[in-house]
Amino acid sequence: MPSTSTRRERSNLGKGSTGSESASKRPRREVTSDNSNAILSGTVLHNKADALLLPWLFECHRVLRAATPPFAVSAGFIKELLSPRYLKSSLNGVQQLTGCLLSDIVRLSSGHASGEERANMLPFDTNYADDVLCCLTSPFGQVARGEAPLKTCEQLIERASASHIFGYLIPHCRQPVQERLTCVFVGVQQAAAEHSQGTRLQPPVTIRSP
Repeated sequence: MPSTSTRRERSNLGKGSTGSESASKRPRREVTSDNSNAILSGTVLHNKADALLLPWLFECHRVLRAATPPFAVSAGFIKELLSPRYLKSSLNGVQQLTGCLLSDIVRLSSGHASGEERANMLPFDTNYADDVLCCLTSPFGQVARGEAPLKTCEQLIERASASHIFGYLIPHCRQPVQERLTCVFVGVQQAAAEHSQGTRLQPPVTIRSP
């Protein structure tokens, strides 16, 4: 049975808080490809009803986030994630978690690849590059339009940053990327502005010399 803290993190995806801070404070169990096969299964994921999809994706996210290279993710699981059910989902939180999962899959497959090596390091067919980029940027578009708070993208920002997934994807995109990336920049600028405003609103601290 999931713990109370785990259930809280799942619900926060739809409420504007991702729970990434509390997740980072908990000790992580060692995750290996062998003991994660039952979770990172394309067949199991495919058979999940929509009502159970978000909590199961969160469980997959927990496993992949804690994993370190070398770590193999099955081709069946990756193929399932690349379907429109996840990349273009209208279900609350599914696109964000799908982006997190694909980001960590890229992180685990790329290792310490240099910039020149990234062009050949995508762990999936490069024909999906545009769809994956749309999946990553769509939640930021909702933020830019005022349809969702920026906090709904916190975990996605963290995992995309850890994996450098944009650097791997963009060279393979066939459609223009500028418009799609603009909403990401707007979200980052908004976060910076909110952080700056919060800093300015803090009461000044007076330091007296002894």
